[in-house]
Amino acid sequence: MAFITGAFNAFYGGLPLGVTEDGFEQTTSRIQEDIVCDQYRGPLDSVFQGIRMQVRMVLMELNLPGVRRLLWPYDHDLDGEFDDGHGRVGPVGSLLSASALPLTLVPCPGTSAQLLGHPETGGPITSLTYLQAVVSADPQSVKFSSSVRKLPVTLDILPVTCPLPDLEVDSAGPTCTGNLRYYAFNWGDGGPSPLC
Repeated sequence: MAFITGAFNAFYGGLPLGVTEDGFEQTTSRIQEDIVCDQYRGPLDSVFQGIRMQVRMVLMELNLPGVRRLLWPYDHDLDGEFDDGHGRVGPVGSLLSASALPLTLVPCPGTSAQLLGHPETGGPITSLTYLQAVVSADPQSVKFSSSVRKLPVTLDILPVTCPLPDLEVDSAGPTCTGNLRYYAFNWGDGGPSPLC
């Protein structure tokens, strides 16, 4: 049997996120334009236009620096620091990628998630890193009460563009060819998989 189980620890920009209520959920949805006509209103075909990837979790230790950094990705005074401006935002118009950081999930040692969790090989992994993660536009809701303070949060995973070494200078760039990457694995020997 090949059941894969096991908890993960998470780090956002190298800072721990603490415990979660029920782990991490990656969702991937296809973005497409349906082709319909007046004679038949159902889709005849569709044009693939990309994907949207998100990671959802319920955080339980809201006072950790990694959680605080994740929840308020706004550099209000444009000094490159994000730890002193909670409740304040800077100028609008900046790209989300400017405040995105890597989200790294590390499986607990000895679990089948660590020993069998690589989706391409079925072999071991030491970590899974989403290369650019930033809190999504979905609302975050915190309940201030006598119960344990939990925070359901969704992160948007942004792709990085991978260059294609054999492209001619005057040919289409990597964005046109769709050579984008959302995450990378480290496997059992600790060596990272190539970024691109």
